[in-house]
Amino acid sequence: MDPPPHMQPNYKGVKVGETSDGKLCVAWATDLLLKVWVRRATAGGVDNWMPDTDKSMLDEIRELEVPCLDEDPVLEVKAIMGGIVYLSTYEASNPTSSCWLLSFCTETEKLNKVCPITNSDFSYPYLMAWPPLLYATR
Repeated sequence: MDPPPHMQPNYKGVKVGETSDGKLCVAWATDLLLKVWVRRATAGGVDNWMPDTDKSMLDEIRELEVPCLDEDPVLEVKAIMGGIVYLSTYEASNPTSSCWLLSFCTETEKLNKVCPITNSDFSYPYLMAWPPLLYATR
């Protein structure tokens, strides 16, 4: 399977995931520009890469008032699950600085703070089922 058009073969930070309806997608961030491409059927019925999101995140990050991003913010895609792109932010001058894990919904194009984190190549967001024992009984 070929990568999406205009994507360099050795692009750093490309993550593969799925949309909320289970379609294959890829996402990457370059200079605060988030790009998401989804594998969809064309009019001819052939699956092809289609652009889904091509959005500058600078204004959204400023609206969230993320305290650690003052001068030169960097955005890095960490994962894509169920149509949510999870992003890590940090200062370019200090890549190991503590900052925030953000979530971006590809359907609503809404950016949210998830939690403060320490930027690391070893972190990965995941979804965990709620233990049945903790459900309220009637």
